[in-house]
Amino acid sequence: EGRWAHLSASAKALISSLTNRDPKQRTTPAQCLEHRWVKTDAAISVSRLPPSSRAMILLREIASFQALGIKCLQDISEKLESVSVPSGQFVVRAGDAGEHVCFVCNGSVQLVNSSGEPGEIIAHGQFFGQKNVLEGNPHTADAKSLGAKKKSGDTTQDVVEVFKLAKPDLDALLAAYPAIKSSLLDAQHPPGLPHRSPSSRLLSSLSKRNLTASGDAPTSPGGTTGAPTTRDNPVTKACVVS
Repeated sequence: EGRWAHLSASAKALISSLTNRDPKQRTTPAQCLEHRWVKTDAAISVSRLPPSSRAMILLREIASFQALGIKCLQDISEKLESVSVPSGQFVVRAGDAGEHVCFVCNGSVQLVNSSGEPGEIIAHGQFFGQKNVLEGNPHTADAKSLGAKKKSGDTTQDVVEVFKLAKPDLDALLAAYPAIKSSLLDAQHPPGLPHRSPSSRLLSSLSKRNLTASGDAPTSPGGTTGAPTTRDNPVTKACVVS
């Protein structure tokens, strides 16, 4: 089966149904949501991706970053460092130098002021610390991990995953892509931004490929060729794993 050999049976079944040449027989987004791989296997698959691939998926979900372009987002994702912080521990402390912009991937972080009063909760797809980094100021609040249930082997960890962008890397990226600064400063986190599950991220990525439209379908696990394959798209390539 070549390059499809590493995929699980449920992943192959889903890809085959999505790439059916007959639009009337092709799986719809609603049907995709009910598929076994989406319901039970997707979270495990996404968690197995390399950090840069998970970072790319995250960046594409941030509204203020969507105008930056794929090449820019890829360059940012390659500079992001994945850090797991257990619930109750701190991502940054008040007074720390502004050395990182922090993007929350899984779980959430709560800001705590100097009086110890809890403040804003930063959730999936949101970020903080950008003004401190850009202006060269220390952090004015603690950022405390609220955790997220994460399966690791036979144990379940309560950790938040944060992607950190270091100031030197940000400076280099700004030199190449000045628009990043506006995307960081103009971002307004919508109230109650929901955590998007791996299944909804998969559907979002696949919908961009217009797989439910009429016409030839991409290559399937069975080897049928047609339009450009999902491996030509960095996001769907990242999502479609065992």
